[in-house]
Amino acid sequence: FASLWAGLLLLFYARIAYKQRTAFHRLKETLTLRESLDPNAIRLTLCQNGYRKYFSHPYYRLIKKMGNPVPSQSASPMVGNLIESENYRLDLSYTLIKFFIWVIPILGFVGTVAGIALSVNEFSGFVQNMKGFQELSQEMKAALSGVTQGLAAAFNTTYLALLFIVPLMFLSNMIQKREEELLLDIEEYCTSTLAHTGRKPARKPPYLHHG
Repeated sequence: FASLWAGLLLLFYARIAYKQRTAFHRLKETLTLRESLDPNAIRLTLCQNGYRKYFSHPYYRLIKKMGNPVPSQSASPMVGNLIESENYRLDLSYTLIKFFIWVIPILGFVGTVAGIALSVNEFSGFVQNMKGFQELSQEMKAALSGVTQGLAAAFNTTYLALLFIVPLMFLSNMIQKREEELLLDIEEYCTSTLAHTGRKPARKPPYLHHG
């Protein structure tokens, strides 16, 4: 069950990562330099392109946090600090997946210990109940059957744990790497945009005027 939950979470995170990257590329294609620093223009563009949870997009959060205009000379450090905060948030978001990835081999080891304990108990019971050498052969067969079944269970649990953990770890690292690459792209784009605009107050786009 832990493997199933981890797999479902990874699929959910992969979908989010894909939508965020697609939305960011759409923002770069659609917005002007001025508009790309305006949270309202970003929010509207995200919503128009089907990204309804605009508040969860890292680029929108970054521009929103920047708040009032700042001097261009302090733009790069400020963006770097905000991206570092986003990286920390990203790492925290993978806590549950990391827990599942950690617990899967632990459960495998627990099954291994339980299987070995079952084998030992089976053989211990054989020794205690042995009455004479005439019954040794038949009882030995029964005892060894129980021992081998316990060892089989022990090794199978370890094998299954290792079988599931490797692809889950690979997928988790790949998805997180893609999200980290998106943050790097956002940092480069935002720093470049601020350098070109001097971080002057962005004009309110015409489509946001009411009346």
